[in-house]
Amino acid sequence: MLSHNDVIATIPVSDLVRSRKFYEEKLGLIVDTVIGDYCVLYRAGDTRVFVYQIDGTFSSGAVVATWAVEDFLETLVAELE
Repeated sequence: MLSHNDVIATIPVSDLVRSRKFYEEKLGLIVDTVIGDYCVLYRAGDTRVFVYQIDGTFSSGAVVATWAVEDFLETLVAELE
């Protein structure tokens, strides 16, 4: 079902400004897309890393991967239901 779709590493952070300095200046990741003040999508080789701002602390229940399913989201949701 999702074997041909890209997976994006998804990282929740409590301080997006500080995290951006780390990912951009220390790791050298390239910004692909910025969504408001709460999300940044980076390119890392052929993959992507999605970093998003959360309020408070997060637990292991946080999202860790996202699949790119732009073209068939409604079909996929129906199949999963």
